[in-house]
Amino acid sequence: MTNNWTVSTDKNNYMPGDIVVITARGFAVGSTIEFAIEDDPDDFGDDGNADVYQPFSVTDGGASELDDIANGEVLVVWRVPTDNNGTGSGTPDASNARLILTATGSGADRTFGTTDDQVATTTFTDADPALLQTYFVPVPEQQVNYIFNDLENNVSDGIISIISMTMSRDGTLIYYDQWENGYDSNITNPTNIYSIGNPGGTQIWGDGIDENGAAPGITGDIFKAGDIVVLRNVVPTNPRGTQIYFDGGDKIGATTRASISIRAISTIPTVGILMS
Repeated sequence: MTNNWTVSTDKNNYMPGDIVVITARGFAVGSTIEFAIEDDPDDFGDDGNADVYQPFSVTDGGASELDDIANGEVLVVWRVPTDNNGTGSGTPDASNARLILTATGSGADRTFGTTDDQVATTTFTDADPALLQTYFVPVPEQQVNYIFNDLENNVSDGIISIISMTMSRDGTLIYYDQWENGYDSNITNPTNIYSIGNPGGTQIWGDGIDENGAAPGITGDIFKAGDIVVLRNVVPTNPRGTQIYFDGGDKIGATTRASISIRAISTIPTVGILMS
């Protein structure tokens, strides 16, 4: 006998903070479906624990499901964890894990634990996205200052650094790793991640989570094709100091093709160089 009930997700892979859209189909009309999500015990990810997440139940046609129609199809959502065990920090539960999703329907008798229960499973992942491009912002500003002084005497110590990026596709993710406190060994799964208290940590732009960094000028921290980000600051060169800047030496990773250009300009007199 072939079972007609299934459960599926809208994507195969997600990032922390993403919304998983879950669809259960073919279940008894008007029945209640319990959704249970857990880490695969054989592939539980970076936090070292095989986490079991809080299950939730939805009745077909009830107020808690998205289509609000009793038709044997239930549409619900679940948010991928962004921290460790609800602490607000740490390696997110499910990071780089395979997750098992089980939908259990109460069946025609509307009672769980009986022979007509309907069960369907699927899996999805919360894995690091593959980078298409990796960049290093060339020529530290101190070297730019040396070049400018060769071209023009008495160039000021302040160098205006302008880095611009243009996104080619919707949903691009940008990983921005500043050089001042060293590079993360895995830029897509940073251990030194940005926060208000850690401004030199690797920033993740385009994932909709402001807490781990947000690209200037981008509403909601979600990129659309054609979006442009401009990073502009004056970087001192004599002495450089320890402040964090967007400047030469920084590392940038992009999950889709992005056009990146760098312009360096002296403040007095005006001398400039463009690199792209």
